[in-house]
Amino acid sequence: MAKKNNSILHVSIDSKEQAFVKKSTAFFDNKHIRNTVKSLSDGDLRLTLQGNKKFIVERKRYDDFASSYIKNHLQDQAIRMNENYDFYCCIIHGSMDDIYRAAHYNPSLKRISKHAIDKMYNRLELIYKLPCFFVKNDAQYFNKVLELSDIIVKADKANIVKTNIQIKEQPDVNLLMAGAGIGEKTAMLLLNEFETPKNVFYASREELLSLNGIGDSTIAKIKELKEVFENGKKV
Repeated sequence: MAKKNNSILHVSIDSKEQAFVKKSTAFFDNKHIRNTVKSLSDGDLRLTLQGNKKFIVERKRYDDFASSYIKNHLQDQAIRMNENYDFYCCIIHGSMDDIYRAAHYNPSLKRISKHAIDKMYNRLELIYKLPCFFVKNDAQYFNKVLELSDIIVKADKANIVKTNIQIKEQPDVNLLMAGAGIGEKTAMLLLNEFETPKNVFYASREELLSLNGIGDSTIAKIKELKEVFENGKKV
């Protein structure tokens, strides 16, 4: 008999994809977790956890990642999740390499570079605060949901802590580079002068203009980045 998961009190399963509904109900029934099927607007699974914590999970295929971002679907979704739930994340079926290949062979996306896709991913995690996890198949997907649910209940924090070497190597640089039109050279110049992204955001116009290569267009981009970082607005 499958061991009951004590972290999850109830799961709502989005009704849009019948194949996903069938797999989800079978999985949670096997785990003796109460579940219902209904239309969800912000994700594919909505979980009520111990302590009445609300956790929403978006399920995304690798070949839909870039187009969803370009259409602002993922950004809008992340903002709604932040407003309505205690915890939220996106679980992607595939890998970053899969996303690169899918964008390359998609006729409408083939001009998008790996660097542009990396920036999309970094912006989702660093600005929109949307943790993204990669899995290879449905079994890994459901087990990741259980794992994250346990982490949330045990940690009782306001976000999901995850290890991502690519981002954590230079988190401040990646955060500034998430701004449209701000490259690594400019980001490093700003950090060398002001030390942290927060200091960059609150630097005066005169302080920013004193740096060689920083003009009004870059200052406008920094202002936009500050607004989205603080308020969850789109840039």
